[in-house]
Formats: sequence, C-alpha cells, structure tokens
Amino acid sequence: MFFYLFILLIISILSFYFKSVPGGKKLFCFFTSFLLVLLFSIRSSTVGWDTSNYVSIFNNISKEDIFKSYLEPGWVAMSKVISMVNNSQMFFFFCICIIAVLSWYFVIKRLSLNVYLSYIMIFMLGIYFNLMNQVRSSLASAICMISFYYLYRKNYKLSLIFVIIASLIHQSAIVFLCIIISDLLIKELNKKFYIVLGLVTTICLFFFDRIFEFFTSFFYTSYVTGNTAVNHINQGNYKMLVFYGFLFLFLYYIDFTNLKNSKYEHDQSYLRLRKLLFMACIFTCILQLLSVNSTMIARFSNYFNIYYVIAIPNALDLVKNKTNKVYYQLILMVVLIIFMTVYLVFSEKGAGHDGVVPYQIANMTNSLKY
Repeated sequence: MFFYLFILLIISILSFYFKSVPGGKKLFCFFTSFLLVLLFSIRSSTVGWDTSNYVSIFNNISKEDIFKSYLEPGWVAMSKVISMVNNSQMFFFFCICIIAVLSWYFVIKRLSLNVYLSYIMIFMLGIYFNLMNQVRSSLASAICMISFYYLYRKNYKLSLIFVIIASLIHQSAIVFLCIIISDLLIKELNKKFYIVLGLVTTICLFFFDRIFEFFTSFFYTSYVTGNTAVNHINQGNYKMLVFYGFLFLFLYYIDFTNLKNSKYEHDQSYLRLRKLLFMACIFTCILQLLSVNSTMIARFSNYFNIYYVIAIPNALDLVKNKTNKVYYQLILMVVLIIFMTVYLVFSEKGAGHDGVVPYQIANMTNSLKY
C-alpha cells in the first residue's frame, strides 16, 4: 500500500505545482496520465485479479475466434489488432490503459471544474485500481464516459453508439442505457422523482430473484464475480453501500447549501450536467444496495461511481467560503484515505486473487516478445 501512497503523493505534488503554472491543467493531465499509463504498462501479470488470465489469452489470441469466443467480440478484435502490431505483454497493457486514460481525460477536461481533484479521485476512489483488477469492465466503463459526455450534449445517437462499443468490450456496459433512458423520462430531480425511485428500489429488493433471473436468462448467464472493491470479506457490500451513501450525502449537502445565489444557479448547461451526475451517483447507491442480494450487481456500479470524480469537485467549486471549502476537502481526503486502505489492504486478504498489492514490475526480458 505504501507504494500507492507514494504515487498519490507524487500526483498531489504535481497538482499543487501546476496550479501556479501557465497552461498547468494540460501539463498536469499529461504528466499524471503518463505516470498512470507507465505504472499500468510495466506491472507484472501478478498485479490484478484477472491479469494473468488475460495475458494468457492475449498470448494465444490467434486461436480465438472473434464471434465464437466466450469473450466479447470487441475485446477479441482489439487484442488481435494489438498483437499484430506488437505481441508483448507491456504493449498490450499500454494500449488498454491509453484508451482508458484518454477517455477519462476527454470527459474530465470538458466537464470537471477542478481537474486536479478529479484526477486525484480517479486514483483514490479505486477507479484506476479497478482497471488493473477488472480490466474489461473498467475499460468499458471508461468508454461509457464518452457516452455520458454526448448524453450531456444531447447527442443521443453518439451516446448510444459509444454504449454499444463499450458493450462489445464487456456486455455489462448495457446497464449504462439506464441513465440515457432516465434522462429522456426525467426532466428534473424533484421530490416526486425520489419517491418513485424509492418505490422502484423497494420493489426490486423484494422481487430481486425473479428480476435477476429474468435478465440473466438473456445475457450475462455464466459470469461469477466478487464485490467491486471490498472483496471476500464479511458484509463487504454493506461497507460499500455505507461509503457511497456517505459520499452522496456529502455531495448533496454541499450542492444544496451552495448552489443558491451562485453563478450556476440559473445556468441551464450546468444544471443539466448536475442532473446527470446526480443520477449516476444515485444509481451507484442503488446498485450497491441491490448487491446485498448478489455481489455480481456491485460490478455494475462501476459504470456510475466514476462520476463522483466530477460531481464532488464541481460541488466544491460552488463553495465561496474558503474556510468551509478547506474543511470539506479535508473531510473528503480522510474518507478517501480510509477507502484506499480498505481497498488496498483489507480487500486483498484471503481473496484468492493476486490483487494490486504488492505492486511488482514485470520481468522485461520475459515481457518483451518481438
């Protein structure tokens, strides 16, 4: 864990330094992205729950049929193209991480009011670690971020296209259609919305088995997974529910107490983004609640929890009182440090998987195969 805390320290120092440099945002994004890609690319195949399996498949990708493999056709096709350029493990990791990081950058640059905090949260909230541990679904989640951006711009066709592309990487990405449909049906997040949402969630809890069986009869029929972050420990889902529930209440309180009389109070563009971000954060909590019945559901929350990295920085930007803002940021950092500790320490013990701890660098001689 100390290695990742050291990386966090480097990212934090970069954020403080580049805030006072002309063009600092772009430089910060570049150097931070470079660091994340580098760490992802040179890691050993022992770093990450499923990494060794995907490396093994990649090494034999020529034997995989795009349309007959148990893996999604988009993943197989992408792996084949990468292999034709260079069949080394390092290049394989590099290409995957580049796609994810560029997707994050594309959206954060355009939608976040504090890119420095957003990138720090990408690291602390486990988004980056999920990319190491659950590469296909995390890559699909990153692609869905581009869908989210076009949804915000009301370009529904492009938004749908990127969901389809993401589902070709991992079929679970189809869950992202929920936010597109919700945006079409829901005009504003009022009391009626929360009441209806509460009733629907309650119904889903009571009839979970039947609903789950119905949907898995069409797709996702043979997939088994543990909880997204706190894996293989007692009441892991409850811990994640409490964590994301706290983050949502924290977000809601800051937004509710500071939006009024701010420059964004009547900014329709900001208010639309705010609505979509709140929807994503609410879906995260609901999916974590439903995952109490089946840990498989927790994976779906990956498609929505990433929007906390935009929603919270944007809400904090509303706070004009500097003292309050410092207090809020301190609370956020303490909570995220606790989360990182749970993710990197407690979630790894007894999991039966490699996880991201300890971090190991690949044997360059064995990794590079030209």
